[in-house]
Amino acid sequence: MNIYNDMRRIGIRVFRRKLENSNISGLYIKHPVAGRCVLINYSEDIYRQRFTAAHETAHTILDAEEDVLVSFAWDKKDLKEVRANAFASAYLIPPEVLVKVPESRNWTTEKAIEWANRFKVSTQALAIALSESRLITDTVYAQISKVKVPKEHKEDPELPESLPARSKERKMLLLEHGLSDHYVSLCFEAYREQLVSASRLVEMLLLETDYQLTEMAQLYGETIRHAS
Repeated sequence: MNIYNDMRRIGIRVFRRKLENSNISGLYIKHPVAGRCVLINYSEDIYRQRFTAAHETAHTILDAEEDVLVSFAWDKKDLKEVRANAFASAYLIPPEVLVKVPESRNWTTEKAIEWANRFKVSTQALAIALSESRLITDTVYAQISKVKVPKEHKEDPELPESLPARSKERKMLLLEHGLSDHYVSLCFEAYREQLVSASRLVEMLLLETDYQLTEMAQLYGETIRHAS
């Protein structure tokens, strides 16, 4: 259920960051050194981010020859975007799983909210998947796609509820700046292995002072040997 880990397992470098341009959902870049990189707009709804992640994953696999692809409002006439959406839907809401939902042809708004939350997608994405699997009518589609999963029911896989409130708040701020647990852990690992200095670590973590580095090290249970 953690699509970001799935992406990293196949070699995609994933960054989630709050973008000023709310029209951008995500983008794919083929970096000459880092390889396949995906940026996801952290300003969007948590479940929307998951769909964007799956959408951009499709681009990294199916459009690997492209250097840059930016996902704005997806154009139904752009076959690359249609294909990426189809990939994302099949990955997050597999048709073979949908048909196993109890009474898979009988849907109410309450049931749609429940199962959208189980799949961790929007009700609109679920409604589209159900419609394409011919499990619902156009009337039911219209009803389902209008309701929403309550925000309090959604959990970010990179900010689990098990985190203490203070730690969760601080890590959320880091995510807004594109710093995931995965990336920060890699940075501290490089420091422990003496591959980078403390001053270089400050730069890599987008910090300004050694004091901020010490604070972040405490958050991640790390120790800074010196500040040079």
